[in-house]
Amino acid sequence: MNNNESKNKIYKKKKKDKSNEIDFQTYHMKDKIKKVKKKSKVKENYKNIEEFTTLNNINEPNENENEKINNIDNNSEMKEKTILEKILDIFPTSFKEGFDRDDYEGYDTVDNKEVLGDDVNIREMMIRSINNGYKSINKFNDLITRTIVDSLSTGEPKPQDYYLVQESISWIMSALISSYMVYNWYFLMFYSKDRDYDIVEISRMKMLENSSTDNHPEFQILLFLFEFSIIFVEKIDYFLIHVIPSITDKVFNGRMKFSLLYFGLIYITKKSLKGLKDFLINIIKAENGFIINIMYAIVALSFVISLLSVNITGVTKVDVGTIMSSISSIVNPLGTIIKTFFRLFFVMATNVPFAGIFVTIYLFVYSMFSTLIYGNSHKKGFDIFEEIDKHVMNSKSEYEINKECSDYNNIFYEIIRIINIFIDICYNKLLPIVLLIILIVSSISFNSGLSDINSIIPEFSFKSLTIIVFTMIIGILVPYIYSSSSSRIMKAINPEYQEKI
Repeated sequence: MNNNESKNKIYKKKKKDKSNEIDFQTYHMKDKIKKVKKKSKVKENYKNIEEFTTLNNINEPNENENEKINNIDNNSEMKEKTILEKILDIFPTSFKEGFDRDDYEGYDTVDNKEVLGDDVNIREMMIRSINNGYKSINKFNDLITRTIVDSLSTGEPKPQDYYLVQESISWIMSALISSYMVYNWYFLMFYSKDRDYDIVEISRMKMLENSSTDNHPEFQILLFLFEFSIIFVEKIDYFLIHVIPSITDKVFNGRMKFSLLYFGLIYITKKSLKGLKDFLINIIKAENGFIINIMYAIVALSFVISLLSVNITGVTKVDVGTIMSSISSIVNPLGTIIKTFFRLFFVMATNVPFAGIFVTIYLFVYSMFSTLIYGNSHKKGFDIFEEIDKHVMNSKSEYEINKECSDYNNIFYEIIRIINIFIDICYNKLLPIVLLIILIVSSISFNSGLSDINSIIPEFSFKSLTIIVFTMIIGILVPYIYSSSSSRIMKAINPEYQEKI
């Protein structure tokens, strides 16, 4: 190869590298740095002593990797970012400037990009944490699923085999967990009202009133930062504890309310975990969605209303502080504007995600521990569950009470009577009935979805074996439910029916 050819190749390579650089000045700066580094590597060894070799376990990026690091998508840079995206991008852990890693004498050999991958920042780390938490929670169901499928099959199960079995297990686990949760929610929504227990009211106004005391000085900071996240918890608490009971008490008796509450909890428990995961990830990614957009609109509107209104609580210390704050805002408008813009920026960036977190904490705590939280009020310990059962059996709807008082009888009350009898049947055997429904639906889905791999019994496929097992359990549940409910069913059909002894 002659000198002209080598010069031409070097020239073409430089020209190609130059086109990949961010700008003209960066290219020349890199070229100078590389020349300095190259000169610094030339050493004089007068005594011909063998030099030590440098151990390096780092894979230096090749040309393609450098190209990937240096190329910037102009279209993505021009795309307008949301407030949340700008905040989460403040602390990127990957360095993407016009210079390569090789242009520096000393760089950290174990950087976040190598450990976590390209383009890792706070947003990506939060998303990974949520996904890892979701997988950890589902690990128990996944373990049961794999144990069942791998134990009953001898072939190579397909993904849908694991999926369908896990769905059935998830429904069964939801039914078991809800059979405990329903007592906590019935206690909050119905039992506590008839027994005059004081349930803590989750209210921003109450928090503002209590902020005057020395016991809760943190309420002021909490309201300043997360007032509009608390709105969602406040409204959900009011709807669950006050609105729903006031409607259902008119039509449904205790057994009806308990049964409907139980079925609702099963569905929510099954669906809420994945829905919450997707909701939080969508917020972190700043993706648009109907619910998310509605929540941002509520937060923005509530913020504007809070600027135009003054909260008078009736507590002298709190109201004096509110009035003095309003006066200082007028006296120092510049400081007020800076404070308002800071709060607006913080609220719009954080209050919707934290609303999801606060609502989740509220629902989890009340679902699992409400009877314990208010244990000092009822002082019944585990006997509270028996007391709730008695309340369920004796609680009557307003329609039933009015019928007894006025001896009023028509087709509407007759329908209510029959419905209540059927619900009474469900109440006494709620868990077996739910398990029966789950097994029947699962058997149908297994028949159409499971693969025909071999089972541990040569005569049957894995599909046939699982359906046979479920059918045997169904065969046990049906007589059990019917034997204790037949007399009630006949009484619902014929009020004159007398049970045979």
